[in-house]
Amino acid sequence: MMRDILVIDDHWMVRRGLSEVLSTLPDQGEIFESESINEGIAMLNSRVAQIDIVVLDLVFGDESSLSSIRLMKSIKDSLRILVLSYLDEEPHGVYAVEQGADGYLTKGGHPHELLDAVRVLRSGRNYVSTRLNDLLAKREQFGKELSAREWEVIRCYVNGKGCVETGKLLSLSPKTVSSHKMNAMRKLAIQTNADLIRWGLEHGVT
Repeated sequence: MMRDILVIDDHWMVRRGLSEVLSTLPDQGEIFESESINEGIAMLNSRVAQIDIVVLDLVFGDESSLSSIRLMKSIKDSLRILVLSYLDEEPHGVYAVEQGADGYLTKGGHPHELLDAVRVLRSGRNYVSTRLNDLLAKREQFGKELSAREWEVIRCYVNGKGCVETGKLLSLSPKTVSSHKMNAMRKLAIQTNADLIRWGLEHGVT
């Protein structure tokens, strides 16, 4: 059965390169390309019966594509979404999977990794690296109730960042950073910054 793929990326050369690699898959149908999230969603709506995989860039200018994942899934329940990015798996891969992505792949990898990822997704399994799988397991085991932002704030504190520096790194106001930190401490039943840092170190937050 021929199955189609939709590639959503705002860089023309990247889209072309991805399409060329994906076209080598056996029984591959048409590969559609979109330069924006909105155009990609419209394309998915018009070809929903054919498209089974979306290869989605993580960042479009100053905009993240993560908020669009659940919308795409609502259009087609069986849709499989592979997020592709230059950004590291920690924390961005974690964020992507938490938002409903079925796989995460960094753009620095070999083309065969992209082909492997699509094969895995089409088999019904998720495609995550061993490292990302470990990160997700830690979140599940030790910080199940923590939000992605709370987890990232803890990571910054463990690495010696203060409230203001953490805010700059995460593009948050100091007040918002403090709120995330206090929420995390409440969920973990921790009273002091020192205890929060100790908890992070003990549970491999680096």
